[in-house]
Amino acid sequence: MQRAIKFLRDDAAATAMEYGMILGLVGAAILVAINLFYTNLATIFFAWAGWFTSPSTTNPVGGS
Repeated sequence: MQRAIKFLRDDAAATAMEYGMILGLVGAAILVAINLFYTNLATIFFAWAGWFTSPSTTNPVGGS
C-alpha cells in the first residue's frame, strides 16, 4: 500500500509533460507564423505577376 501511495504522489514526470506541452504550443505557433508569412508572400508575388503580365501606372504592391 505504501508503494502505491508513493507512486501516486510522485510528480517527477510532471516536468516532462510540461515540457511536452510547451513544445507543442511553440510548434503550433511556428506553424501559424509560417502559414501567415506564406500567405502574405504569395499575395505579393501574385500581385507582381499580374503587374508584369499587364503593366499599368499603379504600383503592384501598395496600390499607389
